[in-house]
Amino acid sequence: MARVSIANASLALLSITLLVACDQPQDGAIPATGPSNVILLIGDGFGAAQMSLGIQYASLVEKRELHVASLMRDGNTGYSQPLPFDSIVIDSAAAATQMATGLQVRNDTLGLSPDGYPIETILDFDAAVGKALEFQRSNPDTLVIVTGDHAAGGFSFTDAHLGPTADLPLDSGIVYQPGRQYPSREQLEILFRHEASYSYILKQAGMDPEKLVELVLEHTGLEMTMDEAREALVRDDQGLAGTKEFRPYHGDPDDSASAVLGMALSRHTYVVWSTGEHTSEPVPTYGRGPGAEKLRGIYPNTHLYSVMREALEAGP
Repeated sequence: MARVSIANASLALLSITLLVACDQPQDGAIPATGPSNVILLIGDGFGAAQMSLGIQYASLVEKRELHVASLMRDGNTGYSQPLPFDSIVIDSAAAATQMATGLQVRNDTLGLSPDGYPIETILDFDAAVGKALEFQRSNPDTLVIVTGDHAAGGFSFTDAHLGPTADLPLDSGIVYQPGRQYPSREQLEILFRHEASYSYILKQAGMDPEKLVELVLEHTGLEMTMDEAREALVRDDQGLAGTKEFRPYHGDPDDSASAVLGMALSRHTYVVWSTGEHTSEPVPTYGRGPGAEKLRGIYPNTHLYSVMREALEAGP
């Protein structure tokens, strides 16, 4: 009997590097039949930008390979398109339902068809097959799938026009003159030194710019200027951060205030966010084990249901 395990790990930006290692055991070969087990790990907001940041940090700062990067080398890598019923941006509940049922559903619903009826999930199917086998990490006949429910935030490192750049004499005698500032390993280290969220820092600072400068230095290591602090604390007559055009795309008032602080600090981090909400781009999907080759290419996220169901039906 086959076993399915679905874990919706709410992965924050800094927890990308903690994804489970999925290395195959050295003492066993993958059988020709289907898998005994299927494990699906879903990172909340786990898009290509978050994946790229994890790879860059692991490589440049920690001098190691990200576990998910080893999955990429297997070649069973694709892009899952999180398209819900009658929309182009998906929420977490709809994304999980689509991957578990193979059907497009409406946002803000869980386990319901577009018409409002309960629908069968892959877990229901597995229960019908019989009692799940206890997963054994050393068992090679296991299909592992790592994907995201949706991307989020339009996150990206960027180059910036922040004034004159420093000339760099090269060994060849040429003087390198970059036209703008470019993010480097230093920016990666800055991001991963953050010990508190911007929301927490703002709540502790109140509307005191001197306190904000002090707390930003304490929790992030960034030397914020007083002008940047005052800019981050600008509020309208209703006490809200950001402009009325800005706020709808950056969540609730706390999120908007955090986004404004993030923009003020972007001169140090070189990080920008096009929105604080979900985005519609495809999310990376990686697999290893029997049936993982079906994850190559680009497909709707409902395809993951078909891969898992076919794997379980072909299982030993």
